[in-house]
Amino acid sequence: LLVTEDVIIISSIGDSRAVLSSANERGEMTAIALTKDHVASDPFERKLVIEKGGFISSSVGIDRVNGTLAITRSIGDAGLAPLLSRVPHVLSYTHDEIKKLCGGNESQNMPCFVVLTSDGLWDVMTNQEAVDMVATVIASYDATDLVSWNNGGAFQEAAEVLAIDAY
Repeated sequence: LLVTEDVIIISSIGDSRAVLSSANERGEMTAIALTKDHVASDPFERKLVIEKGGFISSSVGIDRVNGTLAITRSIGDAGLAPLLSRVPHVLSYTHDEIKKLCGGNESQNMPCFVVLTSDGLWDVMTNQEAVDMVATVIASYDATDLVSWNNGGAFQEAAEVLAIDAY
C-alpha cells in the first residue's frame, strides 16, 4: 500500500489481501475487499497455471497447483516458479475515491483503515471479522495504558490483536 499526495496504490500477489473499512450513517462497519486472492480455485488463475503446463488438483478440499500450493501467484515458492505468475494485482484510487468508499467513518469518530495481511489471518477470519475486530480495538483504545498514537497506538494494538487471534 503506497499513499502519495495524489493517489493510493495497492499491489497484491498470492494470498495477501487489503480490506478497507466502511461505515454507514448508523456507524455500522462493512468490510470492502480491495484486492483479489490469487488462488487455484479461481477460474482465471486456474487457466494461467494450466497454460504454463501445470495442473490443479484438490487436496483436503482446497484446489492446489500441482497438488501442493493453493496460490497461483508468488514471489517465492521456487519449486513451482515456472507454473506461477509473479505479476501482481495493482489498483489505484484517488483520495476522494477512498473517502467515498469509507462512507461515514470520519463522521462517526472512527478512522477509515485498511487491514493488510496474508493467509495466516484470512485462513481463520473473514474480512468482516477482521474489520470488526480492528474497529473494536480502536473504539476502546486508551492511550494512557498503551502505546501512544504517535507510536502506532490503537493501530499497533489492533495489529497485535489480529495476529494473536489468528495464531
